[in-house]
Amino acid sequence: SPQAFGGQPRPARGRAVEREAPSLDSAMSGICVFRDGWHQGIVGLVASRLKERWSVPAIAFARVDDGELKGSARSVPGLHVRDALCEIDAARPGLIARFGGHAMAAGLTIAARDFERFKREFLRVMEARWEGVPPSNAILSDGALAGEIDDLGFIRELKGLAPWGQEFPEPVFDNVFRVLDQRLVGGVHLKMVLGLEDAARTVDGICFRFLDAPGRPCPDFERIHAAYRLDVNQFAGRVSPQIVIEYFKPWRGR
Repeated sequence: SPQAFGGQPRPARGRAVEREAPSLDSAMSGICVFRDGWHQGIVGLVASRLKERWSVPAIAFARVDDGELKGSARSVPGLHVRDALCEIDAARPGLIARFGGHAMAAGLTIAARDFERFKREFLRVMEARWEGVPPSNAILSDGALAGEIDDLGFIRELKGLAPWGQEFPEPVFDNVFRVLDQRLVGGVHLKMVLGLEDAARTVDGICFRFLDAPGRPCPDFERIHAAYRLDVNQFAGRVSPQIVIEYFKPWRGR
């Protein structure tokens, strides 16, 4: 069965959105925000960025003309946001005018005068639902690979099982690698040539959005422990195996 590999630090994206948000407690169970200046067409983006930044469910509201607030919710694995809204609706009838959605995203409408009341209910329900839920930024690994890591036939067969989804996630593996070469591409992506610890073979690796902005030098690691997905790189007519690195850390083990 998959094992928890580690926590993936979230990039500090969406700083303009973050400046609009109130002071947030890093230990809070959820985020619920409203700004008069937000247009209802962007609240989904606001909620998504807040969820990504703090790794907790988030709801962002915008005002509509008839004295109501329109909200968009985004959640994290293990916390079903529509079910949370159902629980609030059952406990406080009439607080939510209407809502709909699924496990990871939902939309809702409340009266503008009820925002603070709804916020308290949302945070209360989320606090109760966090119990037993693994950290949303934990990465589950299906284990280490050996010969399959650079086997194009195996990689294509695996990718042929897509589409992936919440109940059928794309496989993630983890290995210890020797770092043979590394460089930044596009200013923010880290490209590496990696060698398997127990073999002479090498594989290309890419860590997308390694930097939020250009300027930081490449890390100086001899070996890393990385969680990754298998991929195929097609460039200039050449097809080769590639791993897409979700998370890595220095490896100082034996």
